[in-house]
Amino acid sequence: MRKALIYFICCFIGENCLKAQTQIASPQIINYNSEEYKGGVQNWDVAQDNNGIVYFGNNDGLISFNGSFWDIYRLPNYTVVRSIEIDEKNRIFVGGQDEVGYFFPDKNGVLQYHSLVHLIPEQDRKFADIWHLVIYNEEVFFQSTNIIIHYKDGAIKTYKPEIEWEFIGTSNNQLFAHSRSRGLMIYEEGVWKPYCRDPLLNNSSITSIMEYSNDTLLVSTLKNGLFLLHQNKLLKKSTEINEVFYNDRIYFSRKINENWFALGTTSGGLYIIDKNGKLIQKYAYKDGLQNNNIRSIITDKTKNLWLALDDGIDYIAINSGVKIIHPDKNKQITSYAFKVFDKRLYIGSSNGLYVSNIDNERDLSLSKNTFNEVKNVKGQVWNLEEINGKLLMGHEDGFYLLDKDIARQIYTVPGTWIFQPTSSVFPSPTIIAGTYFGLQKIGFNDGNFINEGIIDGLKESLRFMVFDNNHTLWASHPYRGVFKIELEEDYKKIKKYNIFTNKDGLPSSLYN
Repeated sequence: MRKALIYFICCFIGENCLKAQTQIASPQIINYNSEEYKGGVQNWDVAQDNNGIVYFGNNDGLISFNGSFWDIYRLPNYTVVRSIEIDEKNRIFVGGQDEVGYFFPDKNGVLQYHSLVHLIPEQDRKFADIWHLVIYNEEVFFQSTNIIIHYKDGAIKTYKPEIEWEFIGTSNNQLFAHSRSRGLMIYEEGVWKPYCRDPLLNNSSITSIMEYSNDTLLVSTLKNGLFLLHQNKLLKKSTEINEVFYNDRIYFSRKINENWFALGTTSGGLYIIDKNGKLIQKYAYKDGLQNNNIRSIITDKTKNLWLALDDGIDYIAINSGVKIIHPDKNKQITSYAFKVFDKRLYIGSSNGLYVSNIDNERDLSLSKNTFNEVKNVKGQVWNLEEINGKLLMGHEDGFYLLDKDIARQIYTVPGTWIFQPTSSVFPSPTIIAGTYFGLQKIGFNDGNFINEGIIDGLKESLRFMVFDNNHTLWASHPYRGVFKIELEEDYKKIKKYNIFTNKDGLPSSLYN
């Protein structure tokens, strides 16, 4: 019972710590389900050819997507395509159970399959799924648990393990394979030679080997997280989320730029870390993915991500400058105002005000925090404005002054749309507010805002306002037109105003 309680507490703490590390904004994520691509639910690998067409290893065969249309190509024995690799000639090599070969277009551009099984010695033609496939020095290596099939110059050679092969991959122009009994092997001069015999490799298979630095590789393992491979030795790589990898397991990893690595897990979604082990971004089901079990990842020619999932295919526009923020993912809200102020991001919505701290001012979307509702305010937020070094909020219930995550109401005049200081030199002693029922005067003295009452002379709803160089106030009404307003010197009353409509040359009297 005590052990169970400790486990629960650790999980609870871990989940809450991880929640605090989630980026506040996400790029566009597009989901493609099996009904759209007309294939099996599970996808195992992904690659892109020289023409930009994306291919997926799927339960039903090879799936292609050119950005508009999906096609599926089946293997002769209708087996699952577990692995894909494309060579410089644009040949699409694939591996399945008892089947290896490549697809290549005929003279009409239609992909045709060319099996290589007939080149395999007859006694070796029964093999398990080809889990990994690599192209190394124009040679192709297909890895199954019970055999590595080596295709070179139209001939095939096979390599049998003592127990089983668990991985094959390339990095820094070297070819590696993981043998359960002999550890990590390196391919040199046509022979597999021992490279690293760390006992850890007897209990956890390698899932990826990536370039890290000139003399060091980054190794991901299924059960034990990340390691640095330096001078034939494994060294534990510390990250901010080591515990996550022990629980969710790293199924696939890929280096996506000079400093970032994408790690696909079996149950936690996608994690992106930098060389220092710092979590940069995280994407999971609650962030828009279809499934948290990620089988493979590529960075395409536009430097965006494609994910082969245990259920579906996802595209993440990670290289896009456009990001999406959901202040409250449990509510459908509309956002009307936002402001960055005092290292905080405020978002005014149809149902209150949200705030999040910012820890990355260069790219706000990478700030790893959560949004909280600002206290003492509910309902529609219309405007957020920094005036006199303070953050003001226009709200359906009036005018509020914001202090971190607390809102203090200054007046309750219904519907404050906008604020305009009367002076361009700050601090401005007077601010004019546009409300549902005309103009409101706000004073500023000794660091405090003071409600100085309604400005007489006009009772219209004024949502947009600006002072011109002659200190004339211009304001618009959605149905009336545009107002030109002259105020008394003390701003307590409107001296006169004119209204301009389509009769005066506006394209329309509406929606100005």
